[in-house]
Amino acid sequence: MSLFSQTITDFWQAPFSDGHVLYQDDVFTVVINPNLSEDRRVMVLETADGRVMAVLTPSLAEKAGLHQQQNLSEPIFRQKLIDAGIILHGADYLFYFSADDKNVLQQEKPQGGLRQLTEHDERFFLNSSLLRQNKIWMMRMWSWIIGWYLGHLNKTA
Repeated sequence: MSLFSQTITDFWQAPFSDGHVLYQDDVFTVVINPNLSEDRRVMVLETADGRVMAVLTPSLAEKAGLHQQQNLSEPIFRQKLIDAGIILHGADYLFYFSADDKNVLQQEKPQGGLRQLTEHDERFFLNSSLLRQNKIWMMRMWSWIIGWYLGHLNKTA
């Protein structure tokens, strides 16, 4: 018996069941799904038992050079995304509670400045995501500049 309701399981499994399995082994699965929405063109789901499932659109799979392969793993998959300039957002950690556990949690009194997020908080998350992407871009640029400079020094030496 699953820890989660069938509704939750069905919701998270839907993008992975509506597509073509590109790769699958005991711990890692990649699915190509042409029906993903524009804002969910690639998703990676890691379950509590350690299995990892990835789903992406055909165009992103092509961009990342993902084809029917014998040897594919999560690290190789993630590196192919990075090499293709496909940036994943940080992980979202979702926790589901039984009705009884939820009732216990709702009885607790929040401490400190804890409050529910509103639409006014969206700008903080947007800025955080943009900053992270800019930092990654700057690190890549510095890496390239240093590599070019060192290569230039070696040629003149």
